[in-house]
Parts: sequence; C-alpha cells; structure tokens
Amino acid sequence: MSTDDSNSRLIIEDALSNFRSLVAADGGEIHFNTYTDDSTVNIDYKMGTNDECPGCVITPDDLAVFVKEAVTARGLPVSDVLVNAV
Repeated sequence: MSTDDSNSRLIIEDALSNFRSLVAADGGEIHFNTYTDDSTVNIDYKMGTNDECPGCVITPDDLAVFVKEAVTARGLPVSDVLVNAV
C-alpha cells in the first residue's frame, strides 16, 4: 500500500538528493518509488563501479542505512528502506 503524501515525497527526495551526487560519481543512480503506510521507503538503485577503489562504491545495504538516517533526521518516520538493485 502506498502513501500518497506530497510532503513525505518532498522530504524523501530531499534526503536522496544528498546521495545522488555521491553515487553518480561512480555511474550510479537512485530513484524514489514509494513510501508506504507502514513507513517503508522503497527505492531503486543502480550501483556504479569504481575500478580504482571498488570498496568505495556505496553498497545497497549501506545506502539503506544512510537513507533511513537522513529521512528520519528530517522528521519522517521510517521503519525500513527497501533498496531494489536495478
């Protein structure tokens, strides 16, 4: 079930904007999908690559933690972040 709340979407998009440039540096992309009634954020993540420093690329698990912290810090409750690898 999806929550259609433009304020929630703005908060999440604002949080994601902080990570878009980080993942874009390695050729990655982040797209917001949904914020559900049970406070789950669902995003798509195309993970980039970095031949010089493979360990520097943000993993889906790390991205989930970062997004949860960033959204929660903006006052929106988050129970979970689902990161779909695309």
